Amino acid sequence: MLHEFLRNRNWMVNYNRFYRIYAEKGLQLRQRSQKKPYHGPHRPLARPDKPDHTWALDIVSQSLVNGRKVGILSIVDICTREVKALFGDTSLPAVRIVRFLDELARETRLQEQIVMDNGLEFRSAH
Repeated sequence: MLHEFLRNRNWMVNYNRFYRIYAEKGLQLRQRSQKKPYHGPHRPLARPDKPDHTWALDIVSQSLVNGRKVGILSIVDICTREVKALFGDTSLPAVRIVRFLDELARETRLQEQIVMDNGLEFRSAH
């Protein structure tokens, strides 16, 4: 954090050397907090016995040759393993995902349950 502060002010300082000197002078090092694992109740997923009962949503991202990232939202029926929809773009904000799901709901029969991993791509940055 402090190293980045100095680099933003055009100080050329080696990261490891900076923190070694910082520690030798007895200055306090900021402790990073560990993310605590979730210990809530876990329910096993029931295996659906009919199509369009449970869909799985996930976002996969890949880097292109030019360095840009592409995200692909995949929707799969868990019972039949059929890919219901794919939606890809360089940016997938929540508004566009919701709009895409609304359009999909108008075109196809709706599912009873949606399963997703709640990974970083489904969490808000704000």
